Amino acid sequence: MVDKLLEKYNDYICLKNCKAEYKLSNGIIIDFIYKEENFIHLLGLHKLTDIQMIQFFNDKNNKKVKTKYIISRIKKGKFTDAMVKSSVFYSSIKPRYESFSYENLTTLTYTDAIINFNPKIINSKIKSNYLLFEQKPNKEIHHLGIAEDVN
Repeated sequence: MVDKLLEKYNDYICLKNCKAEYKLSNGIIIDFIYKEENFIHLLGLHKLTDIQMIQFFNDKNNKKVKTKYIISRIKKGKFTDAMVKSSVFYSSIKPRYESFSYENLTTLTYTDAIINFNPKIINSKIKSNYLLFEQKPNKEIHHLGIAEDVN
């Protein structure tokens, strides 16, 4: 049986280099490409700071533990769903983690957007130029931050 974390990675990697596009009511078109290096963040794994590998990943001075390293650990079964769920911080990513799937990634329909997002207004660490979001009937808000790629 495939580990659930590896399954989530395999779902995501199917979208690698695929382009998604949102056209806003004011005519602005926002598009983005699914990149492998965004997987850790999209899943919320960076918030599991009681896991040593994630501590190293979050450390800007660490040159070894980057996205490719973590993904290699996932592929080898050395970083697993059980490890993610055993984190004391798992509850902070649980909704995002549990709903993460190919189907959800390809069927999200964001209904609102913030252009030129300023994280200081809401004391946020999100580093995005655009914030796409929708509020679900259960008051849950799904959002996707998009930053411009300097390349």
